[in-house]
Amino acid sequence: MLFVSAIIGSALWLNLKIGFWRRLELHEGHIVLYDYVTRTVVPIGLVQGVAVADGQLSLELSDGRSLPSAAFEGSLWATLFGSRSAARAERLINDFYGFGKGRRTSKGDPGEPCRSPHLNLLALPVVIGTVFVSYYLIGLVFSP
Repeated sequence: MLFVSAIIGSALWLNLKIGFWRRLELHEGHIVLYDYVTRTVVPIGLVQGVAVADGQLSLELSDGRSLPSAAFEGSLWATLFGSRSAARAERLINDFYGFGKGRRTSKGDPGEPCRSPHLNLLALPVVIGTVFVSYYLIGLVFSP
């Protein structure tokens, strides 16, 4: 039962990460994008603009590259009907930094984007423990 709850709890943890644990932080000198398993810190001096195409949020960098966010990726649903999350993130970034208005509130060092792991490992044992306890209680209720 412990093995099964570890497998199902891990799958549930991954589904929660994909569905609910994406976020965007706006700081004076950088943008932090939290994707499913990575965290990307982008210096604001490197960002030229923000775009949402086919439901996917991407940061347009000053060297011509585009930095998409896996957490704000497009899907068939977002392509057909638009992505409220990506559009909201674009609006927040544009309002905070002043992109598209001819002004920028912050100038920073145009460094490189920095990726690091972001796994929310504290939530993993909590989810596995919850699944184990629920399976244990179900087993007690339905056992002869």
